[in-house]
Amino acid sequence: MEIGPFGGLDEMLSREWIVTNGLGGYASSTVAGINTRRYHGLLVAPFSDPPFGRMMLLHAVQDEISGDVSLPLSSAEYPSTIFPEGFKNLVRFSLAPLPTFHHEFGEVRVRRTIFMIHGKNATVIRYEVDNPRNLRLSLVLRPIVTYRDIHSLLRAGQVQFHQWEMPRGVEISVSERPVLMMGSPDMYYVRSSLPEERRWHINILHREERERGYEFLEDGYCPGYFEAECRSSARFTFLAVGGNGIRPVFDELMYRLTWGAAGAQEREKRRLEGIVRESGLTGLDPLLRASDSFLADGRVIAGYHWFGCWGRDTLIALPGLTLVTRRYGDARRILLDMGSRARNGLLPNWFDDRNAEYGPIDISLLYIYALHRYLCYTYDLELARRMWGLLVEIVDSLVNGRSGARVDSDGLIVSGARTWMDAVVRGVEVTPRNGK
Repeated sequence: MEIGPFGGLDEMLSREWIVTNGLGGYASSTVAGINTRRYHGLLVAPFSDPPFGRMMLLHAVQDEISGDVSLPLSSAEYPSTIFPEGFKNLVRFSLAPLPTFHHEFGEVRVRRTIFMIHGKNATVIRYEVDNPRNLRLSLVLRPIVTYRDIHSLLRAGQVQFHQWEMPRGVEISVSERPVLMMGSPDMYYVRSSLPEERRWHINILHREERERGYEFLEDGYCPGYFEAECRSSARFTFLAVGGNGIRPVFDELMYRLTWGAAGAQEREKRRLEGIVRESGLTGLDPLLRASDSFLADGRVIAGYHWFGCWGRDTLIALPGLTLVTRRYGDARRILLDMGSRARNGLLPNWFDDRNAEYGPIDISLLYIYALHRYLCYTYDLELARRMWGLLVEIVDSLVNGRSGARVDSDGLIVSGARTWMDAVVRGVEVTPRNGK
């Protein structure tokens, strides 16, 4: 899909993009490059068992072409202004196979492509600059760093950032713990000369949060900048790696990008194309690529940007995400993971790496249904034998009423408000669901 030219800023803000890494991490924003949600950013990474403990690490990259001409590429909104205004130079945007932004200023053209390294908490931005008149130009990147849970907002001074500079990169640490590393195989990093308190970008505005009645202002920290000259046609790569144990991951990816940045982009493109090809489905390319975003290390993300893992959503979605698309290995991992969380014949309504909520009875029944659909596709009798004890436990808990529900004399299940419409406010059921 390619869009542009655009009718104005509102149209660009109404369209959002997202890329994911198969671990629950993601990069996402609007086509305009303005982060309208607290969940928008260029690197969100899990710090616990994926996809849990997701943290916003890289809010944005303020990038621009400077020199004989000035061409801002990024955009940000503040209470009284939008600055920079890179969206004004954006002429086209293409979503597939990877989000790509096309900027023009006279004869100078810049193409930016954003993707993640699958299986790594790493975001890559590739810049292709065409400078046919060989103007004196430089590409400058100013990363805007945060360190917060994806549901919160950061204000200046709440976190003390420390940096260790390398010729082509920087390591950002919090409380002596490395949390983010950024680098480029073809740009140099320069530490900011500003006093510490002036390195903060104050009152970045998230308009979607404001419209929903939530806190909407945030501050971001700029530790320094990357810079390189743009002579004739030039290609540049920016890498951001976050999460736990990032140093070996950063070193590995920097080495790979140094010798083949285009290859890394091509591998992600081929991976997405392979999902479409191996499914055997035709005419569903956008849907198949989107479905990949919800699979995270043997679990299912219930939705972006703020949902985590929900048992009901996982089991309802499993046939469409994994069976009709022929991703049988993913289906097996999900069924094993969900089955391991059973307790007294109940499966969790939601769960993370530390807690789980039990109660709804339909989730256990959906598990039986999902397992049956899996067996119809795969004839995996080994898994059926392995999960047989759980199936017996689910049925036994219903027959004997141990799950908070029971099988009535007519064979139907009797329960309280314990299915999907189970909201309770001040002790009152919003939608009464008692009965069979």
